[in-house]
Amino acid sequence: MVSIGPESVGHQLTSQALSFGGEQLTLTDIALSKRVMTWKGQAEQRQISLDPALIETCYRDMIQQLEEGIDKMKTSAQDIPVILVGGGSAILPDHFQGASEVIRPEHFEVANAIGVALGEVSGQLDKVIAIPTPQRKAIISELETEAKMLAINAGASPDTVEMIEKIEVPLSYLQGGMCHIKYKAAGSLK
Repeated sequence: MVSIGPESVGHQLTSQALSFGGEQLTLTDIALSKRVMTWKGQAEQRQISLDPALIETCYRDMIQQLEEGIDKMKTSAQDIPVILVGGGSAILPDHFQGASEVIRPEHFEVANAIGVALGEVSGQLDKVIAIPTPQRKAIISELETEAKMLAINAGASPDTVEMIEKIEVPLSYLQGGMCHIKYKAAGSLK
């Protein structure tokens, strides 16, 4: 009987996985055998021979476990976007049940879930607007509120949102106190 995770050989992949001369069957071995990924690392990969039924069963079980995990994390029955990061995400498909889309951000393979979880959620306001001197204070307050609401709508906890960047560039070649503003607010993930 073969079991899948949750233990990992982690950073010892290239010494313990079958594909690199080790004795441990890993999901990387399954993904390489199934040809859902290619190895571009420095360690030399060797060809291994696995039972096609074992490959399919392991890969299907892995996907099923991930889909169950996605469903457990959802707050409603609706499909949600899934963001994949980390080296292990290279072996995953582009579609899951319960996912509205699968997103792999730029440099996803070197990101990690801890960094993502600790990162703040932000909202950025970028517009050209008239800011006449008499109403300046009120307009600036409204713009800050709008930037904060963008962060909150993106998933930031309202009580943690703060302004982290305010750039105002007066457009003196335009009449009426026109200004290009870039305001950014951020807060902890709710």
